[in-house]
Amino acid sequence: MRFSKKIILILLSVVNCSNIFSGLLPETMVFMGNRAYKRAKDLDVGDHIPIYNIPSHCLEKQRQKIPEISTHKTKELILIETAGERLAVGASQKLYNRRIKKFIPAEEFKVGDKLFSPEKGNLPIINVSREKLKDKVELYDIAVEDGSLFFILTEGKTHILVHDYPVPVSLWDILKKPKNIEKAIDAIGGAFVFGLMLGSVSYVFSDKKDNVSEEKNEKNNDYSKKEDEE
Repeated sequence: MRFSKKIILILLSVVNCSNIFSGLLPETMVFMGNRAYKRAKDLDVGDHIPIYNIPSHCLEKQRQKIPEISTHKTKELILIETAGERLAVGASQKLYNRRIKKFIPAEEFKVGDKLFSPEKGNLPIINVSREKLKDKVELYDIAVEDGSLFFILTEGKTHILVHDYPVPVSLWDILKKPKNIEKAIDAIGGAFVFGLMLGSVSYVFSDKKDNVSEEKNEKNNDYSKKEDEE
């Protein structure tokens, strides 16, 4: 069992280490609370930002720490326009789509979807386009503890709800603290055992059906033999 858990740990590390980017432009203003803002490029690891709670429709009292900030470069941006608002972000940056009530990447938004702003409510999208750039621009990927939601400002100074990006987990980090995911591994093992049980049950029933059909065939053969003898 220990050997199998190590194998699963390694597989999980490969999945978690994949490059998952979001992307805020350097000049994007991030809401820090108390009417204070910081540009994405000025944020520091260890900064705390207020987090929005969707079910309660308010900011949480306790701010969450930024454990990691990374950057990547791209030649493509997604431009999202509402009536009087314009937002430019990386294609994978997740924004809250109020129409379907879930976070989706910016590149998946379409006309008719709605961004969410605490002061203006729903902002119907009137245009979505891709902007191809001549030179690469640097985008900032902001991770927040516990996978949290925070606000950025549009060009029109409207707050828009966005999602942080998942923190990549290295193989060493996983192997250092295997207990953190042992429950998940046990759950995977449990699901595997359950699948085997279902397979066994279906096999037993199919085997019984085969036996019943064989018995019927034997009876029919015996009956036909008797008819021939008569």
